[in-house]
Amino acid sequence: MDQIAGGRANPQNLLFFLAGEHSGDLLGAELIRALNARMPAGRLGLTGVGGPAMREAGFRTIIPMEEFAVLGLWEVLKRYPQLRRYFNQLVDHVIRVRPKAVVLIDYPGFNLRFARKMRAAGIPVIYYVSPQLWAWGGKRIHRMPELVDLMLTLFPFEVDLYHAVGVEVEHVGHPVVDRLMPARLSPIPQALRGSRNIALLPGSRRQEVERIFPVMVDVAKRLLEEAESAEAAVPRFLIGVAGARLMPLIWGILLERGGAELLRVCEVRLGSTHLFMHAAEWGMVASGTATLEAAVMGMPMLVLYKVSRPTYEFGRRVIRVPHLSMVNILAGEEIAPEFLQQRCRAEEILPSARRLMTDPTARAAMRAAFRRVSALLGPGGAAERAAEAIDRKLRLS
Repeated sequence: MDQIAGGRANPQNLLFFLAGEHSGDLLGAELIRALNARMPAGRLGLTGVGGPAMREAGFRTIIPMEEFAVLGLWEVLKRYPQLRRYFNQLVDHVIRVRPKAVVLIDYPGFNLRFARKMRAAGIPVIYYVSPQLWAWGGKRIHRMPELVDLMLTLFPFEVDLYHAVGVEVEHVGHPVVDRLMPARLSPIPQALRGSRNIALLPGSRRQEVERIFPVMVDVAKRLLEEAESAEAAVPRFLIGVAGARLMPLIWGILLERGGAELLRVCEVRLGSTHLFMHAAEWGMVASGTATLEAAVMGMPMLVLYKVSRPTYEFGRRVIRVPHLSMVNILAGEEIAPEFLQQRCRAEEILPSARRLMTDPTARAAMRAAFRRVSALLGPGGAAERAAEAIDRKLRLS
């Protein structure tokens, strides 16, 4: 556990990163590249917990991020002994190596507790992606000065919340703006043109896919049957798989519930989420960062989400916002229909799916609303601004 990415880095410039899920892995990779671009080679030491994107950026993780990727209260409870063991190992490790700071990326259930341990040990804490305390309600935000030395936020409205309680904060913007620029500017490949494309994006965590993708397949199967009965243009379903480990699960659900007729009009690809957003007329998307990505790409969508019953009941008691998906939270209204928990079933979704499939005016109205939301995400350059803020705070260069 004492490996440090970058080899012989100056230990005074050692940063410990902790990302616990797919979206944090992408954020971490972009931030690592931006930090390295500011520093001479070998100036920084980067170690901690990260995923494949961070590893590709040159980061060597001491515990694979995939060990931390769980969704919901019940799943956390089942994995609690293992997660607690990792937590204690990481705390001991960081206190022993004494990095210049820890950079915690989202993943608040784990990282806020980790932040408390770090501050108690006198190690500075930089938190990238504000926990959604404004959604939880109560007085939780008043605890943040005890936990964080610098908060880097993605959304402008979060700055005043932290200023009000005395937390040093900088708004850096949302990195999806930069992340999606190549896809937005690229032409749609010829193989994906000329079809009635519908994207199915069931999320990056196994529990999400297990609960949400069967519902997507049920809706897709019904839409295909209805199109064939009406002798209308047959849709093609573009299925974006977030990680190779999910591919067997995706194919298993598709084969079991879809049948041969659906399979012949499905395109299943690994790592093609943004391409499919670009090529699709509309899509069904698991709630999460992907809803913001779809909004930036201008893809009309239906938002699906389903968790275990204990997780849902717990969330219902603590969440204080009327919408789940960030695209609707930012809009202040439901511009993308949400189908959550007991409403996440084919019978509930089909009327809205038919409308998006057949009504160009409805799709155009949703795209216009998405443009307004996209304007709130900033002009691009989020990772560079985050790296600059960290450099300035820690005096790395």
